[in-house]
Amino acid sequence: MFQSFDCYSQNPETDSIEVSRISTNFFDWYISSAKNHKTDEYNPVEIESKNGMTTLDFSKYFENLRRLSFSDLLLKKERKSYNECIRKLSQVKYTDYLKLTDLDQFENLNDDFTNYYRWTGGQEMFDIYSVRKVKIENKNAIVIGSLYFDNTGVEKIDFIREITTTFIKQNGEWKIRDIKY
Repeated sequence: MFQSFDCYSQNPETDSIEVSRISTNFFDWYISSAKNHKTDEYNPVEIESKNGMTTLDFSKYFENLRRLSFSDLLLKKERKSYNECIRKLSQVKYTDYLKLTDLDQFENLNDDFTNYYRWTGGQEMFDIYSVRKVKIENKNAIVIGSLYFDNTGVEKIDFIREITTTFIKQNGEWKIRDIKY
């Protein structure tokens, strides 16, 4: 299922297996959560702040990302990507926020992140993830995977998107540094 090349690590086979496992666990969780409509598992949640305005709660989302081996660097980058949304939400009373229904209203607040899949791209969730290649170099690793839609009832399973997960060693453990599609 995976291929290892250009290995310079102390234990390239073990490292290849570990980063493949982490990558597969993450995408299996993400796909399953989306398919089961558990949006609050893979997105921050809008809540009422202490002053009655709107803000985002990252606790469950980040708990999942930490459990699924996201690096501190990627968590910081992910949190920062919501700054504009948080700034705009802080100007909206939570009771008024609850009345919003139009996508344009959410887009104007930069609060339309539930309208697309952050880690795989697009508005439709894929069905299957598989690892194709693994590259280990010192304290870095790259896992190249494929995302598929399962059209077995209609035709064969079709490849749709290549996705690259990069890893770094953090405190001696492999952690996801970035995901690109």
